[in-house]
Amino acid sequence: MSFIKKWKEEFAELLSSPILGIKNGLILEISYKNMHNMSHRNTDVGPARIEYYKNGQIIHEGYCLNDKKHRPIEEGPAWIYYRYDGKIESEEYWVNGERHRPSEEGPARISYNNNKISSETYYINGNKYRPTEEGPTEIRYYEDGQIGSETYWINNKLHRPTKEGPARIYYYKNGQIKSEGYFINDKLHRPTKEGPAIIRYYEDGQIQSEEYYVNGQYHRPIEEGPAVINYRKKDRKMKTKYWVNGKRIYPNGC
Repeated sequence: MSFIKKWKEEFAELLSSPILGIKNGLILEISYKNMHNMSHRNTDVGPARIEYYKNGQIIHEGYCLNDKKHRPIEEGPAWIYYRYDGKIESEEYWVNGERHRPSEEGPARISYNNNKISSETYYINGNKYRPTEEGPTEIRYYEDGQIGSETYWINNKLHRPTKEGPARIYYYKNGQIKSEGYFINDKLHRPTKEGPAIIRYYEDGQIQSEEYYVNGQYHRPIEEGPAVINYRKKDRKMKTKYWVNGKRIYPNGC
């Protein structure tokens, strides 16, 4: 009986007519629903929901099964957004209502600016995630294609083993590194013996500042040196501050 019931539902879906959203004589939305009034359409037939701009261009098309964003990864992205001029704005891969795409196949969300990739983000089961040894989880680009930033995420938290390198890297447009940040489970952290948790650079590559953090707090044992160091560009003169366990320390009593 269950097989017959399922067959009847699938047959009814194939015969179902689209629901049209019309305003001032213009079709602004086409949607498909199943017998249970859920957004639903077999993905190999087409999207379950399409919305349009007033000029007739598609705003987005989305694939759904039983009210959940879903499309088999091998078929393509489940949700596609377009700009007013028809150019693709972003593509997202969803499986059973969650952003998802195996990292070896590529990012689950791709954004575009004038047909050029502006960002790529990897997701597994709805979480920002990519094994750190494979590369950054999120990459953002300048308009000319140069990388603007790279971040490493594990289950929606900035994270990368400190010995592998920083979890957050920003770049100048000339390709020089602007800043590096080390994170463990979304907290600024790096063993002080390894070096500072945040390093900022001038555009010519000279270090601008160094900051030491442990478990999200300014920290560096006094005997190792200051926790915050700022370098003046012209003569490299330093300004320093000492912090231990998140508390400002004045070694000379002032």
